[in-house]
Amino acid sequence: MALPLVPAGELDGDAGFGPGGVSARATESGVLVSRLRCLSLHSPDLSHEHWRRALEASPGLSVAQGRTMTGVIGDHLYEIDVASGEVVDRVPWQGEVTIVGWGPDLIITRRVRTLETIDRGGKLIWTIEKEGARGVVANTADRLIALRDFSYRLSCLSVASGESQWEFQAKPEYGGGQGDDSAQIIEVAIVADRVLALVRNGRVFSLSLESGEIVKAGRAEFVGIPRISATSVFFVQPGGYSEFSHLEMKELYRDEYPDLVQPLYVGSPTVHAFALTTDSLVWTTRDGAFIGVSRDRKAPRKVWRHSIPGSLMPILQHPFVYRDALYYESKGLDRQANKLVRFVSQSP
Repeated sequence: MALPLVPAGELDGDAGFGPGGVSARATESGVLVSRLRCLSLHSPDLSHEHWRRALEASPGLSVAQGRTMTGVIGDHLYEIDVASGEVVDRVPWQGEVTIVGWGPDLIITRRVRTLETIDRGGKLIWTIEKEGARGVVANTADRLIALRDFSYRLSCLSVASGESQWEFQAKPEYGGGQGDDSAQIIEVAIVADRVLALVRNGRVFSLSLESGEIVKAGRAEFVGIPRISATSVFFVQPGGYSEFSHLEMKELYRDEYPDLVQPLYVGSPTVHAFALTTDSLVWTTRDGAFIGVSRDRKAPRKVWRHSIPGSLMPILQHPFVYRDALYYESKGLDRQANKLVRFVSQSP
């Protein structure tokens, strides 16, 4: 996706107050959008609404096998067919919950302080306290990976019983006292039969999903906002990025360009919500702007900036590429800033 990018469609977030704006996902049937008490499906260019369904709350989006399960602030969870918008199942369950994972028999939900698993009849199977944690960060059909104790402990839980299968904690490097965050886990992902755990000080651990044992470990020297792929960890800073292989535990590539992007910033350089495409790297800034830089270092480097008035920091989240377009969710104090924005290359 070559720079510069131009807005080519947007959708009003209708998200009410604060930063809880529009949330969207790409599906085989189109762009699925969650808004205030509403779920809808749209064409890729956002010009046509295929269907709209009113709901009791602003549902989260958990999509699998052509269906979505919605969270609720009410008395039911809904399973909805993405293509048609028809309700396939209604599961009795009360309170403000978010869907973590789901399947034919069980649904995993998250509240502020607990994780819970219920069956399709709404019967509670198990519940555990999250202990001040960020909750579930990854799951398979039979295992949950949860960050606990303010992200210093990683737990693998059985989906069926909630029982702990194994736990992992990185060893602190500066004594482990107050203020020592050298063992704080900041990003986790399941990749095949491994669990990737990134620690704040650049350490990367590849753990066995089955046992939790360390299979490989390494350290990235260039760290920043992380993103885990099937083979690598990408670390992005305001003036550069690196690709670190978690298979080989070594840096594969580094690109630094502070002189190119510094003039595009207003205030201190920051980076949020980055999207890495074949041609470009795009991210968002504290002042409500997009910044992008071309990845090809053999050609003259292109840079790009675009602003959305009224956006918050971190202003634009959950980017995704879908059918040669880049989508971002914009959030702001003003409802007019809550929207889904689609970008395409100016010169395809």
